[in-house]
Amino acid sequence: MGFASYSEDIISRLGGDQRPRNKEIRPMSRLKEFTVQNARPLPVILLADVSGSMGVDGKIQALNHAVREMLEAFQDEADLRAEIHVSVITFGGQARTHLPLGPAQNAKWNDLGAAGGTPMGAAFDLARQMIEDRNVVSSRSYRPTIVLVSDGQPTDAWQQPLEAFLASERGGKGFRMALAIGADADNAVLKTFLADPRRGIPGRRGEADPDVLPVGDDERIEPVAEREPQQRPTHRRRLGPLMMRVVASSVRGPAHTREGQPCQDAWLAVPGPRAALAVVCDGMGSRPRAREGSRAATQAARDAWRMWSRSPTGTIEDMIRLLEVCWRLRLRVPPEQAATTCLLYAEDGHGRAALAQLGDGLIVRRTATGTVTIHPSRAEGLGRTQALGTPHTLADWSLGLTAPLDVGEAIALATDGVSDDLDATRLGALITWVIDELGPHPHAGRLLRAELHNWPVPHHRDDKTLLVLWKTPTSTK
Repeated sequence: MGFASYSEDIISRLGGDQRPRNKEIRPMSRLKEFTVQNARPLPVILLADVSGSMGVDGKIQALNHAVREMLEAFQDEADLRAEIHVSVITFGGQARTHLPLGPAQNAKWNDLGAAGGTPMGAAFDLARQMIEDRNVVSSRSYRPTIVLVSDGQPTDAWQQPLEAFLASERGGKGFRMALAIGADADNAVLKTFLADPRRGIPGRRGEADPDVLPVGDDERIEPVAEREPQQRPTHRRRLGPLMMRVVASSVRGPAHTREGQPCQDAWLAVPGPRAALAVVCDGMGSRPRAREGSRAATQAARDAWRMWSRSPTGTIEDMIRLLEVCWRLRLRVPPEQAATTCLLYAEDGHGRAALAQLGDGLIVRRTATGTVTIHPSRAEGLGRTQALGTPHTLADWSLGLTAPLDVGEAIALATDGVSDDLDATRLGALITWVIDELGPHPHAGRLLRAELHNWPVPHHRDDKTLLVLWKTPTSTK
């Protein structure tokens, strides 16, 4: 028969960190035990032309001056969300790594001379190998910036190495810049380096999504009333001999605080008596209505989950299609202005549980024995991500079916402001800490919010959301 109706206990945070904080709560430092203590690296790779053609008209002097000023600027910059790492690949006679990738604070520059041919293609190969090496450029890094400084007069077969660089898994995702040196610079070569490698690929932008139903622009429904989170024992839902518990919070990142902008994360949890839902969304900061997008996405996930949980035969793909449509219906702005990632865990009451992720962030499950399983993400990494409101298809979602949570098991969802800084070997310990130390407290959400405010990783700027959902015996006080 399904569930025509049932009692829901909805706990949600749609607006993030907007209410006055309880001043009696003092920030703690326990999250330091579960995070990586160094800032995220931002790789900057300089491809410097030191060939013989750079030895005239003051070209090599201009290059040396530009590199020295760049390094000094990086070393003087303290207010960043990342630690800048710099590498210099020179090509003159041969291509070589003149300065290995490392913190800009430690970089020293000695002026270079100009000699030899211009093996630009070999420099592209070295740059590709560096970026593809995860021991050099870790997955935690931001997208690399590759700067080509040259007079654009290569003497080797450079086209194929450039195509290989742009087509590589990570090379094509980087920011690329070019600086022309000299009045006789070949700008056509430099423009080829800057070309979008995805341009001309059919279906990358503007193509209709065959897996998502079309929605008319005039179809809109009113958003539900916003609710503030109340992390109190009254929100324990009894499931026969079990209870569903949830602790969650969102906080505004330092960047949005300085800019006077609201938190763009949102979360919602429905620890129901038979079926349950947990959803976390992160509005893309580059979009002007990202906060509205993340709030609408949590509500759309609940709309879709309600329908899915009433049908024992509905697939997880059906629920995601509904979510996409409900999100567009709830928006009052163009979708591209409200792009947001979406992570969810949903139990349907028929013995199924669904995991779904679009974009970056983290979904992790901890068993009663402490085994940790991370849901695989299809996020592109290095700062690139798919989202509601960006061109994507159903295949860009990472979907999975699993068994519902049992007693002692837990699921955690986190936006990238949290997940990017977590120590992967300490995820189970983090979940255990939330359950055992924060869970019994009548104001667990406030305690977690204080912890997130006191984030221990240097140079952090992003909004942060962490949600932990678990099942426990009813005897738990």
